[in-house]
Amino acid sequence: MPGVALQIRDLVFRYTTERFALRVPRLDLSAGEQIAITGPSGCGKTTLLRLASGMLTPESGSVRAGETVISSLPEAARRQFRLRHIGLVFQTFELVPYLDGRDNILLPYRVSSELRLSPEVHARAEALADQTGITHLLAQSPAEMSQGERQRIALCRALITQPGLILADEPTGSLDPQNQQRAVALLHDQARQAGATLIMVTHEPSLLAGFDRHLPLPELQTASA
Repeated sequence: MPGVALQIRDLVFRYTTERFALRVPRLDLSAGEQIAITGPSGCGKTTLLRLASGMLTPESGSVRAGETVISSLPEAARRQFRLRHIGLVFQTFELVPYLDGRDNILLPYRVSSELRLSPEVHARAEALADQTGITHLLAQSPAEMSQGERQRIALCRALITQPGLILADEPTGSLDPQNQQRAVALLHDQARQAGATLIMVTHEPSLLAGFDRHLPLPELQTASA
């Protein structure tokens, strides 16, 4: 699937149990653009990605991916849109403990009736595992893996559907410097091959050079609409 443009307008979000509020007057990403988002802990970087994916819905404002206003979709429709069009890399990985590495990578195809698990998809899983150096983990459970290995499984899962929009939340946080560079290079390469739009949250200055833009979240929140 080709990359999707992302458009955010007048977004406001609050957690009901916290005083925190996220406001983003305007954010525009072109299809295929790759941006890095930075900012201090607690400023709302993870929340912004969850709003962009439809995992959260704003109090007001809109989130549009391509021609789809994600923020206006019912919950079930948002979930199907994510599975088909968005690759997510969470800080907490969200691996299924009773599935091995291969089936965790293939999970989107196991849970969506709209995705077809074909020999080509299996081959893509093998190729992604080889590129991230985790082929030997495909038959192991998450409990047998290190933190960094689980993170690379999660990275492969995010890329397996060849999504048009990739959202990565600190995808190198548990990796050593060599594997940090390897993981980010894979994100860049896969995004370019698919023409996908990439947003990565990071606190590593050394990883910013490969992106089209670097956007500090505090500046986005004060941008004029």
